[in-house]
Amino acid sequence: MSTSPVSPPSWAAEVSRSLYIRGDRRPIFHPVFISRPVSPLNTSTRTCTALAKDALLPHMPAFAAALRSRWTVNRPDIVHAQYWMSGLASLEGVAALRIPYAQTFHALGIVKQRLLQDQDTSPPERVPTETLLSRMADAVVATSAAEVHELARMQALGRQVSVVPCGVNTDLFSPDGLKGGKSCRKRIVVVGRLVRRKGVDEVVRALKRLPMAELVIVGGSGGSDPDADRIRALAQAEGVADRVELRGALPHTEIARVLRSADLVVCFPWYEPFGIVAIEAMACGRCRRPR
Repeated sequence: MSTSPVSPPSWAAEVSRSLYIRGDRRPIFHPVFISRPVSPLNTSTRTCTALAKDALLPHMPAFAAALRSRWTVNRPDIVHAQYWMSGLASLEGVAALRIPYAQTFHALGIVKQRLLQDQDTSPPERVPTETLLSRMADAVVATSAAEVHELARMQALGRQVSVVPCGVNTDLFSPDGLKGGKSCRKRIVVVGRLVRRKGVDEVVRALKRLPMAELVIVGGSGGSDPDADRIRALAQAEGVADRVELRGALPHTEIARVLRSADLVVCFPWYEPFGIVAIEAMACGRCRRPR
């Protein structure tokens, strides 16, 4: 179960697809918040109003009530919550119905606070909520040993903690396959959100010192959004606008093609709890897997 402003994250879609292929038809709950009050489980095609991740917290009680109502009728065998807000929304139902509950945080608020300081926009409830969730969960599935260390520092280690690192679909991200077309210049690729902390600005500035290179940026809407406008304005100011291309958000099949076309993939965030782009880029590298 996951929470996201409008649509499920790509990893959730990938998990859903893999489970379906294996014959598992159990539902994955995901809220869609639209401009008029409706059930957060509503997945109709009405126009959605995007909310920032940190603006979702006030909607969690409604999501929690809807989950408990659904689970009362159709009780799941286990609830595996992704991110802290999903865990918060799950608590009411799992406690009342005594459903086994696992929690994956993916990123911890205490780490984000330490690294971003006054630029951290997380709600103040995040760290104490993560501590509570970790202690109440039947199992915590961490994505790294570093995350387990941080939970221990928070005195938030629960009953059982396992480490399952982030993975990559090597059927899709591999050296074999189509490549995106490119010019005669060396190609630098950046993939990710365009928010300031992802370090895209630094890569644009560095391009000024690499006159034989072009920069392809995958992420954002590709249309009119403040982050994309900021990147375009910076490229213009640095005199490299003719060598910077913003592709916007792309499906994973297209991202794999772009990564295979790169001479260099750059990941330069101030803070990065996932690192999946780096793994996908390495999977698309020129070094072939052993046969």
